[in-house]
Amino acid sequence: MDKEAFEELVSSVDKEGVAQKVIDRDKKKFDDIIEEYKKEINAEPNNPEKYNSLGKVYYKLRRYNEAIHYFKQAIKVNTRFDEAYINLGNSHYKMEDYNLAIEVYEQALRISPNDPDIYNNLGFAFIRKGQNIKAIDNYKKAININPHESDYLNNLGNIYYDTGQIDSAIEVYNKAIFENPYKPDIYYNLAMGYYDKTLYDLAIESFEKCISLDVHNYDAYFTLGLIYSQMNENAKALEYYLKCLAIEPQHHYSYTSIGFIYIKMGLSDKAIQAFNDAIDIDPEQLMPYLNLGLIYDEKQQYKKAINNYKKVLELNPRNATAYSFLGVSYLKSNNFDEAIRCFNKAIEIEPYHSEAYYNLGIAYSIKDDFQTAEEYLTKALAIDPEYLAAYLDLGLLFERQKKYIKAIDNYKRALQLDPDNKDADEGLKNIKEAMKNE
Repeated sequence: MDKEAFEELVSSVDKEGVAQKVIDRDKKKFDDIIEEYKKEINAEPNNPEKYNSLGKVYYKLRRYNEAIHYFKQAIKVNTRFDEAYINLGNSHYKMEDYNLAIEVYEQALRISPNDPDIYNNLGFAFIRKGQNIKAIDNYKKAININPHESDYLNNLGNIYYDTGQIDSAIEVYNKAIFENPYKPDIYYNLAMGYYDKTLYDLAIESFEKCISLDVHNYDAYFTLGLIYSQMNENAKALEYYLKCLAIEPQHHYSYTSIGFIYIKMGLSDKAIQAFNDAIDIDPEQLMPYLNLGLIYDEKQQYKKAINNYKKVLELNPRNATAYSFLGVSYLKSNNFDEAIRCFNKAIEIEPYHSEAYYNLGIAYSIKDDFQTAEEYLTKALAIDPEYLAAYLDLGLLFERQKKYIKAIDNYKRALQLDPDNKDADEGLKNIKEAMKNE
């Protein structure tokens, strides 16, 4: 195999998964061409280009230690060989030695201070070290040298996005698109910025443009599904989740999201199937189990609900929500002691879990322990002063004890939150009637 064929072969395997397959398949061919490069080096030991070329071969094959060796040899022959410095820095970056990568890139800058690629590479390295301000500064320097390179602008937009500066990210992504309107990833990034700002019409427009340039971008289809779901356009959301799955059948988040859509549509059996499909792909994600628990609880199939909540707790023993939901299913199963234990566990994990305090109040109210029930319902309201159900149940609790003034006060508070609340109206009518008869 000649060098031209070799370069074509290696350049065709840039993607991680495919690359390793090709490398393994053609190992003998790669070894042969490497030997040819080594013979050329032996013939011209003072030619830095030969060392650099062999280093690039090793780099493409992901044999970074060997690449580093030959890039260093190239620099030893020519200490001002800027390309070899950049390649050496890239190799250290791939080895996750970001300090050395930065050091080498800075050496390259002393030779070529106006090379924007070096500043761009420094930006990547500083991000890996968590030094975002320095990364932004280097991306800006790259852009100052070449303001028309969309990749530099996109990289700057990405760090703005990752650091929560969404407006700045959107501005820069739009500049990148102006410079190059044919890169789908920039449209995708811009769409995510609009999505985070809940500017859904603009997000949809950008995602659709991304898809028009890259019909296989399943993440774009998935996020379009999320947008339409949040806009309560359930059929449209379902359509895009299914398009995502047509491209990436193992996308478990789509199955989970489809489950949510079916819940909203009142199709609980289909939701169960979707959540189980998600679990089949990734049995360690929590949301499908939680939602299966909620569905079975609503169907009064409490044993199945309990089993799903327990599965969540196997995966994450510190999940307060799962303990709270589990307690509700035990409560509905008349297993009050287990319910109380679960609610207390939720509070132990999350001390301001208003729902757990509320549920404890309900449990003690059912047990006719009115004083303890009042204590927990009051705690729920201290955490969440707009907890409508807690006011209603406190009102009912006081009504049962004939503490009518306190009952009236809680029913009225409930009506302040929900003026059309029938339970509060009914409670006030019952109290008025009871007070007449006394």
